[in-house]
Amino acid sequence: MSVTLPENLDTLDRQIQNRIEKCRAGILCPDTLREKAAELRRQAGWDGKGIIVASGHQPVIYHPGLFAKEVLAVALARRYDGSAYNIVLDTDEIDLAISYPVRLDMDFSCTTSVQDWPVHKRTVPLTRGNRIVGFQKFDDSNRALLRRACEEALRELHLVLEPNARRRARNFILEYIQRLEKANSILDPSIILRDIARQELGIRVTDVKASELFNSDAFRYFAAFVAERGADFRRAYNEQLAQYRAEHRIKNPAQPLPDLDEQIGELPFWYIKGGYREALTDDTFAEALQSCKDGSGAIYPRAVTTSLFVRLFFCDLFIHGTGGGRYDRITESLILKFFECDAAPFVVATASLQLEPRADVPVLSRDLKAVERELRQLHFDPARFLSTECELHRQREELIGRWHDAKAAHRPRAELHREFAKLKRKARLYLHFRKKELEKERTRARRVAAGARIFGDRSYPLFYYDLNELSEAMKSIG
Repeated sequence: MSVTLPENLDTLDRQIQNRIEKCRAGILCPDTLREKAAELRRQAGWDGKGIIVASGHQPVIYHPGLFAKEVLAVALARRYDGSAYNIVLDTDEIDLAISYPVRLDMDFSCTTSVQDWPVHKRTVPLTRGNRIVGFQKFDDSNRALLRRACEEALRELHLVLEPNARRRARNFILEYIQRLEKANSILDPSIILRDIARQELGIRVTDVKASELFNSDAFRYFAAFVAERGADFRRAYNEQLAQYRAEHRIKNPAQPLPDLDEQIGELPFWYIKGGYREALTDDTFAEALQSCKDGSGAIYPRAVTTSLFVRLFFCDLFIHGTGGGRYDRITESLILKFFECDAAPFVVATASLQLEPRADVPVLSRDLKAVERELRQLHFDPARFLSTECELHRQREELIGRWHDAKAAHRPRAELHREFAKLKRKARLYLHFRKKELEKERTRARRVAAGARIFGDRSYPLFYYDLNELSEAMKSIG
């Protein structure tokens, strides 16, 4: 298991305590922002007690790396006597899919040679098309497709996992299939999966849809504030991106995010209509804002402005994965230079848990490249593998010396080449079994390499893993 957690909790403690004191003193930020933030929190079910620790992601089929953020949110909420929230980002374009390992070949012995990998990964797409996920349907066909994928994963468990892991995964999948019967939203497959995992760990996290946060007076106030100062925001935003690229020696202008286009007056928001999105500009913002008010359209933030809004208006501490943590360093200067106020600090967390394969799945071997290199040497220079006491090995050493002498004297080496070929044919007769053993070892090494790719894949659904490992990792925090 590999878990990445906040590095310096003492620093984080000071940041949180400083934020709590500022909130109590009423000097956190301008009055209007503070009032809008309090209203937004109440709409999300906050009881006014303690701080809000938030994480978030698109409503995909979660794997442990994503779920680790929720487990950490609970641990930090306990540490600071607050509440843990998860923001369901139903405002992005995503393709929902489920992946699971299946085994093709039942025989892992070294005596069998097969071309197919013994274990591979199957991915079943559940949605198609570039539409905002919150506008996509979850109908009976989607439900049936997901159920069939889960049932196939269930059938394959005994071919992939060891018995204890198999029992744990089977119970999880069976409950998941049962709950899917009541799913009526495209968000439900993700939420149901996480609810079962939360229940297993005994933790409580409140889900809130991003679309609800963005359909609020607080967000419209935030969007209008940025749009009214569009030129200043673009300048500050692009400057921070340029500085980030220079510091990290990034030459790709699209990394970590593309600049905002000054020529068209591009704003850091999307205009949403009919489930599709287009970039907002200075000229189109007023029309889009009016469509938000009359319900015919919506304005959603992009990546950086999503984090900006959430950290300014909603939470007191935000948890990013490694991707979000990368670009949120850009927001720090924007908060200070553009908004001129404080915002919630953020931490970065992720995790990689390992599958527990069957005992007969080969997991150890020599490196495949090393085995193939030795096979190649055995083919082209077999005499090198013979004992130094062997006459053929002695002849090889003598031929090599004569070859170098002829090369240095610029003498023809055709006859020496023929002698080498004759020597190789003789040496191979003594190394037949060595070759067979190496070929078996190559087969095993290929399977181990394939298994490492499959069993080391960190993107399978939560039901394949022992999630208690995440709780154990967080004990030093909560």
